[in-house]
Amino acid sequence: MITIVMPVYNGARHLREALESLRGQRIVCVDDASTDDSIAIAQARGAELVRNDRHLGLAANWNRCVELVTTPFFALAHQDDVYEPGFAAAMLALLEAHPRAFIAHCKTTSIDDEGRAIDTPAARYKESLWPRHDPYEEGGQPALQRLARGNFIVAPAVVFRTEAVRAIGAFSPLDFVPDWEYWLRGVLAGWTIAGTHRRLVRFRRHAATATRALERTLDRYREEIALQRWIEREAKLPAQYGTVSRIVLSEIAAALANGDRGRASELLSFAKREIPRFRGAALVNAAIRSGKLGGRAMLAAQAVALRFP
Repeated sequence: MITIVMPVYNGARHLREALESLRGQRIVCVDDASTDDSIAIAQARGAELVRNDRHLGLAANWNRCVELVTTPFFALAHQDDVYEPGFAAAMLALLEAHPRAFIAHCKTTSIDDEGRAIDTPAARYKESLWPRHDPYEEGGQPALQRLARGNFIVAPAVVFRTEAVRAIGAFSPLDFVPDWEYWLRGVLAGWTIAGTHRRLVRFRRHAATATRALERTLDRYREEIALQRWIEREAKLPAQYGTVSRIVLSEIAAALANGDRGRASELLSFAKREIPRFRGAALVNAAIRSGKLGGRAMLAAQAVALRFP
């Protein structure tokens, strides 16, 4: 009934743990021309293996994964993350209870490279966007408006309805926001989203992820700005540039708290130049002058503003 498809690329460090956490499920690893031990690890753990002849990249490999699905439901499990035993059953129950939902998802626990629970401004902001009722189903304008404020749906915590995915189409060739854009396209196509507040995935955030690489090059933020313009055009909603502003401000705060004034200044210059209606330059300039203390003050202010401990 459900296939766990795992796009893999040089994931040897955490792949074994990810596969172990999904024991008992049918797992298909789609290797995107890895150069490490990923293939050997997948084979040793009994996963079915499909190997790409060349490196396709994130969105294209996700689409390759989807092409292989023959079951009514599937998950795009991530090579870095850890799944709780009840994940698949809970997501299937949600999708069966909500036949118009094209995806079901759950809350996550953020972890670091060593598997320790961590707290980040990005995770707190995602939490603030969740509907209050549990479980929930939402579609139409309310879902579009919620998603326009930020991508609160963590991709590895999603199970898809295959029938709906075939109707919605492939993931767009984007590096950072193919999932966010896909949730929006699914809602625009008339489907709904179902979710539960149960924390059934441990979502790993570490320096080697594609997200972190895109943050370093600033391409992540450029894609988010472009997506807001797409939302304005396709969903007929006002662009929410405050979302990317918050993320950049969080990165500035973290850089300052770590003593990296150069990175903070680079991010501020980017925000002033490329984020429409960016606010906060005066605050950031003051924080940069204060160095580490300024960064810590910004992080503390963000925690209070989001009303999370």
